[in-house]
Amino acid sequence: MTEFFNRLLSALVFHDDQSALIPELKLQTYPPGYHFETADAVSSSVYFICSGVAGVIARNNNSGAAGIALVGQEGMTGAALAFGVGVSAHDYVALTSCDAYALEAGRLTEAFARSPNMRLLVIRYFYDLAAQFAGSAFANARQTADAKIARMLLMLQDRLPQPLPITHAQLALMLGTRRPGVTLALQTLEGMGYIRAGRGKISVVDRDGLIEMSDGVYSAAERQG
Repeated sequence: MTEFFNRLLSALVFHDDQSALIPELKLQTYPPGYHFETADAVSSSVYFICSGVAGVIARNNNSGAAGIALVGQEGMTGAALAFGVGVSAHDYVALTSCDAYALEAGRLTEAFARSPNMRLLVIRYFYDLAAQFAGSAFANARQTADAKIARMLLMLQDRLPQPLPITHAQLALMLGTRRPGVTLALQTLEGMGYIRAGRGKISVVDRDGLIEMSDGVYSAAERQG
């Protein structure tokens, strides 16, 4: 059995004997900042993350941006394809270097036609991802900067090896805030002994402390990694 290092892809390929998809998968490495999908555009491919992490980014008409979810080895891009709509609603951007399998969108559409149950598996994944959207909305509306960054670090730790290869600027993007605010929150968490921060990397030292600091906004939806 082929090992894909992506749990959703493994489930899809071997569901209803969809092994014909295997030769169509193209494994590549994508640099930080690579756009797997762009909002309001049609995506020609979907991507299954095998290592690294991508952020789902919501944008407004005034160039504002905030992260609303993470995608790692548990998932994929391509919500628009799964739901049968024309264009992507959000950006999917590599936060770290990512190894990912690319699959032409048309090939996945053909597989959905052969197996409605396979499409259902994908829709269930995006249902879980939508729960992350809701968690991000609640955290941004009701929680402190320290709680929000604790939640994000826990989610990153679920999907990445230590030390977490993440910068202050990337955290600021995901939290929809300014970089100085991220730096201040990280200093607070480091002073409490929860993390150890270095240049371009962060190590989680006290996971239980971060969970307590997150004040209830790190839950099942966030622990999909």
